[in-house]
Amino acid sequence: MLEEARRESEILITQIDALGDYVKEELRPSLFKFFKEVNLKEDFILEAMSTTHIRTKVMQRFKAKFNDYEYKRVSLKPINPNHLPNELERKLLAIFNQDKNLKRWENIIEINKEKYLVVVKPIITEKECLICHGRVKDAPKNLLKIYPRKEDFNWKPGDLMGLEAVYIPLKTWLWEIKHIALTTFISGMLTIILLLVTIEGVFWAIVGKPIKRLTIHFRDIISGKAPLNQKIEVERKDEIGELLQSFNQLANHLFEAQEAIKTYAQTLQTIFNHITDPLALVNLNCTIEVSNKAYQEWINQKKGPVFNMECNPLQSDEIRPCLVALLKKVMETKQPVSEHLSSPEGGYYYTHLYPVFDEKGKVVKVVHYVEDVTEKKKIEEQMAITEKLAAIGQLAAGIAHEINNPLGGIILCVNNLFKTSMDEQTRNQHIELINQGLSRIQNILKVLLDFSKKTELELKACEVKNLIENVLKLISYYLKEKSIKLILELEENLKPVYLDANKIEQVLLNLLLNAIDAMEHSGTKILTVRAYMKENKMIFEVSDTGTGIPDHIAKKIFEPFFTTKPLGKGTGLGLFISKSIVEQHGGKIWFYTSEKGTTFVVELPLEKEKVYEG
Repeated sequence: MLEEARRESEILITQIDALGDYVKEELRPSLFKFFKEVNLKEDFILEAMSTTHIRTKVMQRFKAKFNDYEYKRVSLKPINPNHLPNELERKLLAIFNQDKNLKRWENIIEINKEKYLVVVKPIITEKECLICHGRVKDAPKNLLKIYPRKEDFNWKPGDLMGLEAVYIPLKTWLWEIKHIALTTFISGMLTIILLLVTIEGVFWAIVGKPIKRLTIHFRDIISGKAPLNQKIEVERKDEIGELLQSFNQLANHLFEAQEAIKTYAQTLQTIFNHITDPLALVNLNCTIEVSNKAYQEWINQKKGPVFNMECNPLQSDEIRPCLVALLKKVMETKQPVSEHLSSPEGGYYYTHLYPVFDEKGKVVKVVHYVEDVTEKKKIEEQMAITEKLAAIGQLAAGIAHEINNPLGGIILCVNNLFKTSMDEQTRNQHIELINQGLSRIQNILKVLLDFSKKTELELKACEVKNLIENVLKLISYYLKEKSIKLILELEENLKPVYLDANKIEQVLLNLLLNAIDAMEHSGTKILTVRAYMKENKMIFEVSDTGTGIPDHIAKKIFEPFFTTKPLGKGTGLGLFISKSIVEQHGGKIWFYTSEKGTTFVVELPLEKEKVYEG
């Protein structure tokens, strides 16, 4: 249809162009020459010299017989006002103006509910055109009498003057296409119906009956009337027979797989129930879907952190960790959550929640696993005490020296009081010196006792300066004996920090003793202690000027019982216990090292609400 319409439009446009070329190249020049030779006053005859007028009049006579065809020659600035473009033609003029290389435009457009093939060509200004379409003073006077104007046209050769459009109706071809399609459709449908009726009969006889028998057998298996491994009798050797035989093989394979799954399920159930730690699959409302025996026993015994009632995690706003708050965190982050929790009875538990996702990636359930770490916690506390005692042993010589100095002064003063006659003022001075020495001994022993006693994690506001000074009192003898220079860098106006002072003192003491040992053979011995706040964190740093920590040792330095010290000098628990204490406070500990020394960094949170034992 389109090819035929294009061919007709091409013939029509070619005919019109030929007519215009004849007028432009032969008729108009001849008339201009004739006017000049006979000296006529006429200088332009519209009906014989205007290509637009002649084309339009010829197409009007053509349209009298073929009234559906349309030919238009339009311009934004026409000589004849009847040749102004409509809305569609204005848009086409804009398209041709934007693309100077476009020589032809065509499309199917609906006009008054009829479809037309519209073919458009640009009208480009030529030098000969400017006689009539240029300046007013150059235009033929007879033309100005017919179409008066006062303004010049500002076209130049090569400009787009207008466009020439041919509208070819498609309704005749469309009607023929519909007629052919309808005839073909009716004939085809009748043929298909007849064919389907024939095929249906043959198909039922050859395929339908065996498939029906197979379907009934399927239903019997689903309803439980027939066992999965019951075979269908095969009486044919064609494709249907092969299908039935394949079904028998598939059914037998499924039966074996079903039995294997039952065995595996029983094995998994046995393993699941014999896991000694509580394990359960929990819904988002805290109800238990599946659980092992240990989980059920904990529920019955009301022991430890297990789900035992419905809940709404979305309404949970608790600060301290609990199961409902942890479940909410899993739902929000879509990440596994592990947390240490304690019970009022004194038990310690390490609970884990792992998300279970649906096909859209939404958390729909969680796997809850609980470890009872009460005994482990007690062992860790005992190890911490052991490490404290080891540190106290290491400090014994220094403590003895610190006590011996004031004790010697006390003995001297007492002897003088008993053996020497003295006035009242001298006697009071001796008594004052005795009191000062005893107070000094008492203070040293108090620091030592506070450090050595067993304590639970007890959080309270502590002054960082006092905490560091308490630790430095314990190592002051070592610093003098080993000629170590101490640099103390404390940030001004440090806020009180919520922590367990006794345990953090143990951490700092371990780091300071390790730093002192690291500088045993160093030429320059400088121990630097820093304390400052950064990004809502309290930072402690202990730096030495030792030879650094080798890579093979650095990887193991926080492992329990790992030590590079001689036998009897270290337990290998110091850094392990320190790391445990820092993590109890919700903080982190790390170090960086080089050949010029090592720096250990302890980072603790400032807010009280974020510090908890677990």
